[in-house]
Amino acid sequence: MAPDQPNLDPHKLRAIGKFFEEKENRGTPPAKSQQPSKPSKPPRPKNRGASRAQDWEPDLEEDEYPETFERYERRSTSHPVAKNLDSLPIVTIVEARGLDFVVSNQGELQIAKLAARLVVSGIPSPIVAGDDVRVTSLSGRLRIDGVEPRRSVLGRFVGKTDARSTFDPIAANLDLVVLVCSPTSPPFRPGLIDRYLTAAALEQLTFAICLNKTDLGVTSEVETMLEGYRSIGVTVFTTSAETGDGIDMLKDALASKISLFTGHSGVGKSTLLNAIEPDLGRRTGEITQSISGEGKGRHTTTSARLIPLSSPDTYVVDSPGIREFGLGPISPDDLLVGFPEIVERSQHCQTRHCLHRGEPGCAVEAVLPQTPFGAHRLASYRLLSGETPQTDSSPDLPIA
Repeated sequence: MAPDQPNLDPHKLRAIGKFFEEKENRGTPPAKSQQPSKPSKPPRPKNRGASRAQDWEPDLEEDEYPETFERYERRSTSHPVAKNLDSLPIVTIVEARGLDFVVSNQGELQIAKLAARLVVSGIPSPIVAGDDVRVTSLSGRLRIDGVEPRRSVLGRFVGKTDARSTFDPIAANLDLVVLVCSPTSPPFRPGLIDRYLTAAALEQLTFAICLNKTDLGVTSEVETMLEGYRSIGVTVFTTSAETGDGIDMLKDALASKISLFTGHSGVGKSTLLNAIEPDLGRRTGEITQSISGEGKGRHTTTSARLIPLSSPDTYVVDSPGIREFGLGPISPDDLLVGFPEIVERSQHCQTRHCLHRGEPGCAVEAVLPQTPFGAHRLASYRLLSGETPQTDSSPDLPIA
């Protein structure tokens, strides 16, 4: 006879049955579908620095945030900027080589780098030979932290002859501009002289013409032009680096000045400097022949360089040969500073604000065309008032 069953209610019986059922299945892992799902983690950000920057909210003003964020986000790669530029020593730029500069520091040539902040923020005009700059010495190297105001600067405008043209400085803090030219090889171009004369007059610089290579012979037309420039107050030197003629007179004129030697390639600028200072050893080149038969210079000087001469406080900037010299946008009043003879005669013009382009009673047109030099100057003035660029490949103004 079976033992008596305990008197249990249905709820307790179901609980006991479930207990024994779970006990039998305790060693068997449940199916995957029955496993509870774990909460998924958020994806790890690729740019952890950016994530930190979003979570980082310092209590700063809006205009202070970018600078502080830059210090927080990455390590500084530049040296601290000098706060008091007036206390930094001044050195002179000898030669510009991109972002590297050769400077003269107490007579010793050193390489200076442009400060990063000046590269980023930009400077009004490129630094050129003759510029005075403030430098900081860092581990034996120099860093340019500031540029001193210029006493003068001579340069040309490049590109279109309007507001979009850009100024390209050649040299700064000059006292004298010497335009070196040749009677025949390369050809004598008075149009280029007028452009340089005007640019120098605008900077209140003394301007002089140096006709080199006189040993090749000087034509009567060139002599007429030179005599005309003398008549309006321009100093003219005639030299020959080959024979030594006129070298001493030119050297005396350079004494105690910072002078610029400029002009077309092949006129003998470097050869002249070697004749003035035989120990310089400036590299020179020969004239090449174009298809038209006109000799053109080959560039031997690749960048403007400030060169000290033996005379005290005497320097010459030897510049690369140029093929185009633009005056850029220029007002009629500014243009007239390079044409003193037109200014003098225009006082007698009967037309008010006479432009000397066929107006009735123009005193300039009545007088200047009577001489070859005057005719050239009037034509040059009219050409420059429209500022048409003139290059070696374009026809020059007549000289006779």
